[in-house]
Amino acid sequence: MRTRFFLWVALLGLGLAACSSKPASYWIQQLKEGKGKQEAVDALVSMGEPAVAPLIELLDYDKMELWSVSFWAQTALARIGEPAVPALVKALNGADRGLRIQAAETLKLIGPEAKDAVPALAKALIGTDENLRAEAAGALSTIGEPAVPTLVDALRNQDGRVRAWAAYALIESGLTSQEKIGGGYGGNEVRPDIRPEVKARILDLAQALQQADEEKRRSILRALGRVGPEAAPAVPFLIEALTDPSWHVRLEAATALGNTGPPAQAAVPALVEAMKAPSEKRFVRHEAAEALGKIGAPAKQALPHLRQTWAREQGQLRVWAAFALVQIGRERGKVRPEDQAAFSSLVTALKDSGSEVRKAAALALGQIGPEAKGALPALRQARRDKDKHVRGYVTVALKRIEGK
Repeated sequence: MRTRFFLWVALLGLGLAACSSKPASYWIQQLKEGKGKQEAVDALVSMGEPAVAPLIELLDYDKMELWSVSFWAQTALARIGEPAVPALVKALNGADRGLRIQAAETLKLIGPEAKDAVPALAKALIGTDENLRAEAAGALSTIGEPAVPTLVDALRNQDGRVRAWAAYALIESGLTSQEKIGGGYGGNEVRPDIRPEVKARILDLAQALQQADEEKRRSILRALGRVGPEAAPAVPFLIEALTDPSWHVRLEAATALGNTGPPAQAAVPALVEAMKAPSEKRFVRHEAAEALGKIGAPAKQALPHLRQTWAREQGQLRVWAAFALVQIGRERGKVRPEDQAAFSSLVTALKDSGSEVRKAAALALGQIGPEAKGALPALRQARRDKDKHVRGYVTVALKRIEGK
C-alpha cells in the first residue's frame, strides 16, 4: 500500500513538472483552442508575472472570436493579482477601447490588491466613455478604502454622470461579491454607513438609469436600494423602472422601493399592479408584495388587494401578502387582531413542504422584528430544518426578533 502511495506521489510530481516545463505560449494556445481551460489557467497562474503580458493580449474581446477566451484570461489575471496590476494599468491607459474596458473589469475582480490602479481608474471615471466609466466605478468600489478620497472628490465633478458613478462606487464600496447581489440571508439591505455627500447625489444616480444598459440599470437600482429612506428623490425613477422590459430590472426596482420605505408611498399603485399582473414573473410579484409591507402604513390603499391575495394564493406570494398585511396594519408596534390570522400563516409556513416557502417565511418574520416574538418557538424548532439555507434565514430571524 505504501509503495503504491509513493508511486502515485512520484507520478503526480512528474505531471506537475511536465506542466510547469511548458512555456506560457503553449497554455495560451490551449485557451485559444478551448482545450483544458482550467488546467491552462492553473499553469499560467503558477507562472505569475511572466504570464501576464500574453494573458492581457487575450482580453480584447473585440478581436477574439470566443468570449470564453477573454473570460478565462480574466480569471487567470485576477488570480495572479497584484503582479498583474501594472500591465493592466497600462492597458487601461491605452487606445484600444475594448481592452481598456476589459482591463477595468479585471481590476474589479482583483479588488484591494489593485490599489495602485486608483489614479488610472479615476482618470477613466471622469472620461467620456460611459461604459468605461461604469467599469472604472465598479473597480474602485472593490478596491475599497484606498479609492474613497478619489471618489469623494468625483462627487464634486461638473458632469452629473461622473457624480452618479462616483456615488454608486461609494455605496458599493467594501461589500463582498455576495453582498453586492443581495445574496446574504438578510437580502439586499440598507447600509447605515453611507456618507452624507453620497446621499446628496441620489438624484444624479437615479438619472443615470435613463442612459444605462440593462446590466448597469440593475447595478444602479441595487445601489439605490441600499440607501434607505433618503433615496426618496429617486422614487419617480424607481416607479418608471417597474415597467422596464427586463423582469430583472423590475425586480430590483421593487426591492429598492421597499427599502426606501414610507417615502415610497407614491409607488403603491404601481406595486399593486405588479402584484396583480398574471403575466408578471413570480419573483417580481413576491418582491412587490414585500415592498408594500416595507412601505408600511402609507400603503393602506393596497390592503383590499393584499387580503384577496392572501386568501386565494399559495406559496411565497401568500407569505409576502401576509407579511404586508401585518406590517401595514401594525398599531403601536403590535399586530392587530384582524391580522393575527395572517401572522399565524407565516408561522405555519415554516413547516411548508417547499423550502423556498420556508425561507420566505423565516425572512418575513425576521423583518417584522421583535413584534414577531410569538413565532419564536416555531423558529427555534426550525433551526433543525433539513435545508441549510432555511436554517440560515431562521438564525437571522431569531437574532432580529430577540434583539441580538
